[in-house]
Amino acid sequence: MTMTNGAAMERTAHRATDGARRAVRSATRAVNDAADDAASAVNGGVSSAMDTMEDALSWAGSKMSALGDRIQEKPLQTAAIAVAAGAALAWLMRR
Repeated sequence: MTMTNGAAMERTAHRATDGARRAVRSATRAVNDAADDAASAVNGGVSSAMDTMEDALSWAGSKMSALGDRIQEKPLQTAAIAVAAGAALAWLMRR
């Protein structure tokens, strides 16, 4: 009877060990999948941010080019606008 109880205990221990191994493998897969999903989301966000930054830099470059063209076309008018804006800011900061 001791052999039977010992054999039954051994089978139960093997089943428990096998079940634990399956649970660990399943948990490992779930963690890996979650990490992959998070990495994909971060990569997508970074890519989107870089695209937006490139668009903003392109827009700013075109505006600076247009400003340079305007300064060359009408330098006195541009200087008068800059002086007026500076005076208005100085007046506002003095208050």
